[in-house]
Amino acid sequence: MSRRARLWPLVALVVAIASIAFVLSFDALRTLGMACGVSPALAWMFPLIIDLPVIAFTWATWVFKTRHLGQAYPWAMLVVFSLVSLAGNALHAHPTETNGMLLPQWGASLLMTMPAVALLATSHMIVKSAAKSFDDDEAPVAPESILSEADRADLLYGMAHRGLEENGYSAALDAVVAKGAAWGMEPSACRAILDRAKADMEPPAPPEEPEPEEPELPVAGSEPEMAATPVDEPEPPAPSEPVAPKVINDQWRDRMKASADALDHLYALSGPED
Repeated sequence: MSRRARLWPLVALVVAIASIAFVLSFDALRTLGMACGVSPALAWMFPLIIDLPVIAFTWATWVFKTRHLGQAYPWAMLVVFSLVSLAGNALHAHPTETNGMLLPQWGASLLMTMPAVALLATSHMIVKSAAKSFDDDEAPVAPESILSEADRADLLYGMAHRGLEENGYSAALDAVVAKGAAWGMEPSACRAILDRAKADMEPPAPPEEPEPEEPELPVAGSEPEMAATPVDEPEPPAPSEPVAPKVINDQWRDRMKASADALDHLYALSGPED
């Protein structure tokens, strides 16, 4: 039996309660309409103009919500017509002695509001149930046979993400592997998708700060080593060619002759004294 089939008995019971509540409220509001001067031939319209908008605006609140429209108007009208229905049923109440029991006025008025309350509650439940059924029928479901490998991987990723949040790693792994096997996927590929989802859920680790280096303290009695400054060593002079001995003798002879000539010249300049 499907989930929708199990819902039908509840819906049938709610519809029966709503019908009974509508009939009782209809009788009370019809009598109230005639008390207000409505013609008896048209008095049956008075309850409809009050109770049917309750159902209509209950449905409108759901429609406006699903269409992402403002819901203030349908909710305001729902409250107004519900209060009118409650007040009409309460005003219709008039205590009547039965079997020696006579209710007070406030008690009769309070009890007569129950049909209107039941009609409001059951109509709201019917609308919610019908709306859920319509949502299930209109929801597009892509056939799994036409899904590409990328689409299947995305679906398995979403399943893995939800499974990790709700059931933990082991249960999520079993569900992902079972679904992947139905699609012909290898268990290793399913596990990789689950591990990727788990890694995405974990917060990133903060970057490690480098530890400050402690300065080395000098040992007592030892002098700090100074860095040796490289010294440019002079390049050795290029070896000169050896001078021949004859050339050296000629050079000395020329120098001696020049010195003798210089002395003779100085002597001639000074001259002998008289």
